[in-house]
Amino acid sequence: MDALNNVHVCEDRTDCQELLQSAGLYLKPMAKISITVTLPKLKMGQSISNWEIMEKLRLAIKPVKFVSIKVVKSTVEFLRFDAEINNKVHLETVIKKIDLKGIKLSGFTELLKIRACAGKINFPTRHDWDCFFRDAKHMNEMKPGERPDTVVLKGLPIRWFSQFTGPAAKNRPSDQLIHRIMSQFGEIRFIDIPTNDPLRSKMSATVSGLTAASLSAKDILFTVFVQFREYIGFAKCMHDLQGNKLVYVEDQQAWSCNIEVDFDRTKHLTDYCIKKRKEERERLLALDKEKQEKIKKQQELENKAKREEKEREDAVLQAHQEKKEVKQREKALRREKREHLRRDKKMRKGMAGDDDDDALCLKIASEERKLLMAQRRLESIRLLDELFDRIKVVRQRGDPVRKKEDSESDKKSRKKSVEREQARRMADHEQVLRDRLVSSLKQRQEAVIGQHQRHITKATLGQYRLSSVVPKESIDALSSISSHSIDGKPSSSSSSDSDSERDDRDQKNMRPNAGPPGSVSGMHNNNMPQFPMGHPPPGFNQNNWGGPPPPHMQMTPNQQQFHHPPSHNPNEAPPNYPSFYQPFPNGPPKEGDRGNNNMPPG
Repeated sequence: MDALNNVHVCEDRTDCQELLQSAGLYLKPMAKISITVTLPKLKMGQSISNWEIMEKLRLAIKPVKFVSIKVVKSTVEFLRFDAEINNKVHLETVIKKIDLKGIKLSGFTELLKIRACAGKINFPTRHDWDCFFRDAKHMNEMKPGERPDTVVLKGLPIRWFSQFTGPAAKNRPSDQLIHRIMSQFGEIRFIDIPTNDPLRSKMSATVSGLTAASLSAKDILFTVFVQFREYIGFAKCMHDLQGNKLVYVEDQQAWSCNIEVDFDRTKHLTDYCIKKRKEERERLLALDKEKQEKIKKQQELENKAKREEKEREDAVLQAHQEKKEVKQREKALRREKREHLRRDKKMRKGMAGDDDDDALCLKIASEERKLLMAQRRLESIRLLDELFDRIKVVRQRGDPVRKKEDSESDKKSRKKSVEREQARRMADHEQVLRDRLVSSLKQRQEAVIGQHQRHITKATLGQYRLSSVVPKESIDALSSISSHSIDGKPSSSSSSDSDSERDDRDQKNMRPNAGPPGSVSGMHNNNMPQFPMGHPPPGFNQNNWGGPPPPHMQMTPNQQQFHHPPSHNPNEAPPNYPSFYQPFPNGPPKEGDRGNNNMPPG
């Protein structure tokens, strides 16, 4: 039995009969209709919707409504429906509306014929239980439970019968409520609700009274066995419950529930079954108790083991703590001993080092005295500065004339300082200009000296080339001529510092691009003899210059006293030349070398 489809809202309560008003329970007659719809022959691809047929039937019985309608049988030729309406009074009217009528479905040209009649209620009759107990060979009508005295009610909602129970049995139906309801039909001998016993599910199905359907909906619906002492009570109960359904009213709302009523066929409430269930219950309780005791004992053992383990851990921890404390005490003793030894050592060392302390104290005292003297000296200097400042202020206030004179003298001194600064700046500027002029003149003079030096080098080369063809007397005459100055004045025996410096500078600034022909590096060779400034080289002829030599080539009076020898005899001692004039560093050339065009070795 479907628990959800078994309960419906009751809209019409006019035909309800009171069962127990205080509990809100009533009985209502069921109005069932059996409807058969004949189906036409279906073609390939055609189908019929059961839902469409049920909608057509609902429209056909208006204003009456179906409480429920469902398909109970479906074949190719017909469909059979079981329907129920709210009130049994409208049963004949509804049957007349749809019986022998036809309904038109979409997609079909033929009408579907309808046959309707009052539905058969599945309820046992007196003939059924009389035949059952008469034909049953294992039944004894002299024993309770083996005769027609027990009513079985299935599909009762638990909530409707648990309204008077306490919080502990909130989801359990009340035995007392059922006893009050069923005692109206006769004296009750025994009532059994299998779902109220939690141990019943552990018993066998023949003893427990539970079925698979009752177990599936045990939280919503329940089954109850009611045994009457007399047959009359059983018969009256079956008669009153036949064709009725249970209605529950609460807060002006009503719900109906179809219940299944039958007589007991399983000897559920016989003395033997009751005793067997009791023994089974006691056995299960003993097993549960034993199991609980076993679990309790196991828990006690576990707790005891935990306590012992904890005690062992505490003992180990305490031993470890004591050992740690002993180590700490020993460590403290060792530390105290070391401190004592350290103090003794310091005392001994302090007694031996008193002299050092005295010396240190004396040194500190001397340093402090020096610091004090320096502070006093600084204070004295500050005091003198303050006194001088005050004297200056007093003088400035007491002698305005002197102040005026001082201001004038200050102005004059400032003016003189400005003039000196301007003169210094002008002198610096003049010096800069003079340096620039001297530098430019020096550069031009150096260029002229370089040019004349090249001419001298060329003349020297010409003398060596002519030495092989020109007689010696001519060369000596040329040398004697070159030893005199152009103006005929003898050279001075002393030379000024400026001429020497100029000669040195000219000697250094000679360009290295003059040398003998055939030289790769230039016309000048370091091995050639160098002639001092003012002396013409051997073989120099002033007629080649077209006039007197330039001023930088003229000999000073100091240079004129050193005459170039006209000639040199190899048998005689070489002339004593000055240090600045060495025409032949390696000596004069020999007679055999005169014919060579090569320059004398340097």
